[in-house]
Amino acid sequence: MTIFKTAYDTLVGRNLNITAIQADIEKGIISDNLALNNAGIVSTQTDNFNSRATMVKPIGIMGNCHSALKIPFFSNPMLVTKVRGHDFSNEEFLAMDYRSFTIPTGPDSCALSNTKIRSRGEYDLAFFRHILSLDWITNGASSQKTNFKFAGFIFSRWITQILTQRFNLYFDEALIVQIITSFYYQSLFEPESTFTEQDKQKFAIHTIKTTKARPDMVFKIFDKITEMRGIEDYCKNIFTILENIKLKDLTAPLLITITGNSWFGINSKEILSIALEYPPTFIVLVYTAAISKSYSRTILGDLVHKQSKAADAKEFTQNFESLIHSFSETTAPSLEGESATE
Repeated sequence: MTIFKTAYDTLVGRNLNITAIQADIEKGIISDNLALNNAGIVSTQTDNFNSRATMVKPIGIMGNCHSALKIPFFSNPMLVTKVRGHDFSNEEFLAMDYRSFTIPTGPDSCALSNTKIRSRGEYDLAFFRHILSLDWITNGASSQKTNFKFAGFIFSRWITQILTQRFNLYFDEALIVQIITSFYYQSLFEPESTFTEQDKQKFAIHTIKTTKARPDMVFKIFDKITEMRGIEDYCKNIFTILENIKLKDLTAPLLITITGNSWFGINSKEILSIALEYPPTFIVLVYTAAISKSYSRTILGDLVHKQSKAADAKEFTQNFESLIHSFSETTAPSLEGESATE
């Protein structure tokens, strides 16, 4: 599996105490048919490392049933792998919290039909992250890496822009940062934290294309990169390779802080911090910025719109919408104020 299977495996995610939340979701599955609400997303089967087929079922927590009221709020798709006392040995559940932007309607029921959406933009952002995380967990990372290359281009431009402004970097230093960042982003799709020459060759193709750097420069920088297991290693590599004393203060907490104003909305800072290590979340942010004028006013959204004429941008949008359609039931999420299944 990839380095980070879920959002809660990332640096920030690991520091969030989700044990109690998972336990309450388990109780809701057992006692209140919480799993009836699939948020309009189809279940997906995967083969895990034991070669045992596992069905991953999406759950939308929308506050329209009794058990949902007892579950603490959470911001990212959460995997529940074991339900104590019940034989769900071939099933796992991927839950997403939609309560902050939905309204329960009708009688107490966990069914999707008893929910209305009050904030379409926030709902879609959660819905898309739910689907891309489900695809990542069940189908692996390779298709998202292949189909969403534009997101990698935006990621390296975004981080480079922020670091350049923060540390007042020269042009040649900024180019090195962009090369390292391109390598780092591609590494998030790989199962290992160290890389062979063949891996570097593959990474270089995309990096040369997006940075316009000379091939010999790209390979020279790649040869200096050490282990990449997340943003902590990324920050260490930036400082070590650039040998710029101004970057000695670059740490994972600082990177999280200085990128944290690149988006807005409910739990935006947490979502951005997850996106630094979890491609499904970042890919969703890029798509949302591309189609929404509201998010064009954000740092990330402004960058996406400026690069909207890039060769991969249109293909990115088409591939994203195709993936969403493949996981969605025949009824799409509703417009604001309408039933979620109408």
